[in-house]
Amino acid sequence: MSATITYAEAEAKFPADVWKKFINHQNRWTVTVGGQEFPPGTDFTIKSPFGAVHSAVALKTDGTLDFDRPRYQETPFGQTIIWAKRKNGRIVIGFIVQPRPHADQPGEENHDKPNEIVKFMTCIMGFKDKARHGVVDAMKKVYESSSQAARREGAEEMGTANILSEWEHATGHNPSPSFTSTWGSATALQIDLSTFTPAGVEPTEEVLGRHWLTVLQWKNALALGYFKLKDGTKAYTAYDASSAVVAMFLASHPQYDR
Repeated sequence: MSATITYAEAEAKFPADVWKKFINHQNRWTVTVGGQEFPPGTDFTIKSPFGAVHSAVALKTDGTLDFDRPRYQETPFGQTIIWAKRKNGRIVIGFIVQPRPHADQPGEENHDKPNEIVKFMTCIMGFKDKARHGVVDAMKKVYESSSQAARREGAEEMGTANILSEWEHATGHNPSPSFTSTWGSATALQIDLSTFTPAGVEPTEEVLGRHWLTVLQWKNALALGYFKLKDGTKAYTAYDASSAVVAMFLASHPQYDR
């Protein structure tokens, strides 16, 4: 049995009194389009080239109704750690600073209020491109491999360098399993820092800064919740996907977790 079904499937599956009690509960989701509010139980799909949002009804393990919650399905994506080893054996990890306009300012008092653009310090991340080799039928949805995406995104967002080694986590990661149905890849590229050339200005994506942090500096920034930039502003580190992938990398390389 599927973990989630549509509203229409749920209404057809369960007795009318059971469905009525469920759908009339005060916690049900509604959808508003152009000022028109549709009643609870209205199926919807919102699509873009980068993913989709679907209405979904979650079922309990015994097959009965549990709750409804939108399901986010993203185009294949990945997070990439760019790192280098210093002569003393310690490592540095490359991070970028980017604005994330959907984020509120931290603090409950700022919930759902207009705010200045919030900046985050993250590892390299991005959607995988459609495969570029040969002629590919767009309907087949063939994408880059995790390795290809990591190398391209790393070059675009951080810079280019000789790659010394590559690591990929066995399962990847799910950025928010309460809402997101798709999993991303988690990849790490070790580079020769002496050959590093910073990336130029990317016209389609704003990168406000590039930073090399030791593991201790990253941990301190994670403990504070932010990294203080030279201009005195904060780049927040409370970014679940990025923090999780760095933690996965360090857990898999305990010799560098210091």
